[in-house]
Amino acid sequence: MPSIVDLLTAQNIYSMAIEAALKIFELSNKFSHDGPDGLHTQLLQFSSSICENLSQAWQNRSNEQVFVDKLNDAAIDAGEIQSKIDLALKSGSLEVNVATKLNNTYENILDKIATMMNNPQQFKEK
Repeated sequence: MPSIVDLLTAQNIYSMAIEAALKIFELSNKFSHDGPDGLHTQLLQFSSSICENLSQAWQNRSNEQVFVDKLNDAAIDAGEIQSKIDLALKSGSLEVNVATKLNNTYENILDKIATMMNNPQQFKEK
C-alpha cells in the first residue's frame, strides 16, 4: 500500500502545499523576526498547518466527517495565509510577482480542497 505522502502527492494537493510552505520558509527568513505574533511566524505557522491538516484528513479518510473537517481546517488556513501574503506585499516584504504566484498557488490548493470536500466518498479508504 502506498504511503500517505505518496497518495497525497498523487492528488497533487499535498505536494503543492509542501512546495508552497518551503517557498514561504525561504522567503520569510528574510523578514523581520518580530516576536511570536510577527508576520514571519504567522506565515510559517499557517503554511505548515495546511500540510498537517491535509495529512490528517488523508489519515482519517475512512471517517467522512473527520476527513471533511480536516479539509475545512486546511481551507481556512489557506485563506488566512493569503491574507498574510497580501500583508507581506503591502508592507514591502514580498515583491508583487512572488506574492501573486503564492496567492495563485493557494487559490489552486483551495480549489482542490473544495473538490475533495464535495466528493469525500471518492477518497474513502478501501
